[in-house]
Amino acid sequence: MGGSARLGGMMTVRHDEPGTGSDAGTNVVLAADGVGRISEQIQLNGMISTSHDRGKTGVAAAYFAGRDAPSLYTGILGALVTADYNPRTGFVSRPDVLVTSPAVSGKLQPDWRPKGVVWFKPTVITYFYNDPKDFTLQEGWIQAFVDVLHRSGALWYSYVERHLQRPTADFAPLPGVTIAAGRNDYWRYGWYGSTDRSAKWTLSTNVSTGGYFDGRRDRVTASARLAPSPYVAFNVDLDINALHDLGMADTSLTTRLIAPELRVALSPQVQLATFYQYNTAARRGALNARFSWEFAPLSYLYVVYKRLTRHPRRRHADGPRAGREARLVQAAVGRVVRHSTRLRRADDCAARWVYSEEMRRLTFRMRALAALFALFQAGAPALVIAADSTYVESRDAGAHIEDQARRNCAPAHQGDCDLCRVLTTAAAPQPPAAASPVLGGPDAPLDARRACADGSATVVSQSRAPPTR
Repeated sequence: MGGSARLGGMMTVRHDEPGTGSDAGTNVVLAADGVGRISEQIQLNGMISTSHDRGKTGVAAAYFAGRDAPSLYTGILGALVTADYNPRTGFVSRPDVLVTSPAVSGKLQPDWRPKGVVWFKPTVITYFYNDPKDFTLQEGWIQAFVDVLHRSGALWYSYVERHLQRPTADFAPLPGVTIAAGRNDYWRYGWYGSTDRSAKWTLSTNVSTGGYFDGRRDRVTASARLAPSPYVAFNVDLDINALHDLGMADTSLTTRLIAPELRVALSPQVQLATFYQYNTAARRGALNARFSWEFAPLSYLYVVYKRLTRHPRRRHADGPRAGREARLVQAAVGRVVRHSTRLRRADDCAARWVYSEEMRRLTFRMRALAALFALFQAGAPALVIAADSTYVESRDAGAHIEDQARRNCAPAHQGDCDLCRVLTTAAAPQPPAAASPVLGGPDAPLDARRACADGSATVVSQSRAPPTR
């Protein structure tokens, strides 16, 4: 529509037959979107979509309006998703919600700024999620920070966040952790830093602390990116979350997420992207790979591969009692392991001298005996562990009431000693935990805002960290 406006449309149809593992039926989704510029600084985007699935019709819409001047940005984006909207060929991050997100960002270049600083950018970003029926606040998020960009390309800022949580029912962000319904408002504080993102290698980190619902959360993220050429890029992310006194049971736990990514481009038309993610809390790994080939203008061939792997926790077949006995055995042999470690260190020093002075003159028989002795020394701790475990399992240490200690009583031991906490990770029976949607997601609100401005997303997920541009 002229040189400053465009309209687009899309229709998707999905039909599932009975017995295919999905609900039988036909799902039809219609969507129309448009983008227009009133001037070089003012842009308007909008999208509306409907879905028809098993006799129910749902509606979703998204919009963006913004003015981006050289020294000041102001904008607002939002989305509406009704409860019956169900695009089975895609997804929505959150149904039955009304999202509103105004933001403002300035650019300051005062004369007193240091020579190595390009500008300061004070920014305030907000997200509010309401019930579309009665406009009741479900949750909100307000973030304020000041970007400091250096001439070297480095960027850093400190930020403060205010979270407004209004869950109407108990929910579990992690298995075994239940948050009670009610009002949970809290503050969070953090710092972000990054080297030049246009360089061949980039390092970045984000450190934050503060409240999290009715408990506390400490978070550290680190990212490293290597792009030796325009055709190859490797990135690895690490996310560590330490939760304290969370939920009705005041649970404390630590989750770790590692995510390497590799992108290879043979040409602008042929590309391969692979992404792997492993969550220590859920003990689950996910591999995603996508090959794309633009064999003709605006004509693409995609090959997508996805694989999920689960690593269940080790549990003792004889129940919790056997697990406690195993922990006692591990604690008992800990001293033997430490002692054998000291002996191995001493033997290493002696072995280096023996090899340099005597090994060359030893016969084949003596060398064989020395090799057998080395194997025995390395396997002795494992043999001791197996023997002690068999001894404990053979004792009938069932639950009983006693007036004095007997032979079948488990030995008294302090359960939170350092050795137990190190050696009993696999033995301790704990319920598996999954990654919470609140703990994951991108750390770039302005990037998400830009995605909605381009009409590529219906609902913007709540961001938890400052923008990175």
